[in-house]
Amino acid sequence: YYFFRSVMENIYHLLKEGGDMVLNLIAKNHIFDIYKIMGQDPCWKNYMSDYQKYISPYNYVLNPAGDLKKILQSIGFKNIRVEHKHKTYFFNNMKILKSTFCSIKCFE
Repeated sequence: YYFFRSVMENIYHLLKEGGDMVLNLIAKNHIFDIYKIMGQDPCWKNYMSDYQKYISPYNYVLNPAGDLKKILQSIGFKNIRVEHKHKTYFFNNMKILKSTFCSIKCFE
């Protein structure tokens, strides 16, 4: 949470006066739960020792949009619009699912 706030503060200070920012992030996703389970599993934890840095700070927050808005306001952002949309993804087959997850591979 602290790291994310720090990132938002840095962006705020990098913007020109009256500048705009568009942010798109994944607040919650089952893949983050899988990272946590695997990162704590003795079989996988040697490969995923830093799994926590790949989990969204909002994955376990009840109101991610509200929390994000409060953080941005406290930093000094103006005209804030935060939307939280629930998305469901369907994969036609296992090969597509695997290739999707391989494209976001975080761990070595």
